[in-house]
Amino acid sequence: MLSDDSLSAVQLNLGDGARLHPGDRRLLDHKWCRDLADAIRNYLLAEQLIVGEYVATLCTYFDKSAETNWGVASHRDLSIPVKRRFEKSGWRKWTDKQDIPHVQPPRPFLAEMFAVRLNVDKSDAANGALIVSPSSHKTESAVPPSVVVDGAPGSALMMSPLIMHSSKKSTSGADRRVLHFLFGPALPSPPVEWFYAA
Repeated sequence: MLSDDSLSAVQLNLGDGARLHPGDRRLLDHKWCRDLADAIRNYLLAEQLIVGEYVATLCTYFDKSAETNWGVASHRDLSIPVKRRFEKSGWRKWTDKQDIPHVQPPRPFLAEMFAVRLNVDKSDAANGALIVSPSSHKTESAVPPSVVVDGAPGSALMMSPLIMHSSKKSTSGADRRVLHFLFGPALPSPPVEWFYAA
């Protein structure tokens, strides 16, 4: 998805590790990340992978390495970031993550959203690549993830937040940096407002 020059620019922007920590959710505070989200959306529109108006509502930074290494149990991504708390039937389990309100919306709302995982480094089974359960976003049944999603630097995976996924600890010690963008409808139904709308 990214050219060599674009990937180099992303790597340069991520180079200052003092500003970021694994799991950082505030990357859309940075102009370079908002510009990247715009480029991703334009690519998806040009390839007819999406139809309609979407905005980036979050970008989370994942950095597995010899120093920061973890496994993630099988799950779906059920919480979304919003500007403020509100009362609405079916919206529940409010939490705050890095001072961003998160809430679990009804399943039909989540079904309208999608994520794009951009591989900054090579991603494979040895360094904790994503493992997914194909088509599990179409059912509410728990389907254990079984397919390892390898990815070259600069490649990306488009996925539903409702797909069952997990990852194992890295056994290689090699960096596995990922930018995980979450996209949602540009104009969600009131009183929902996005914390970010890039």
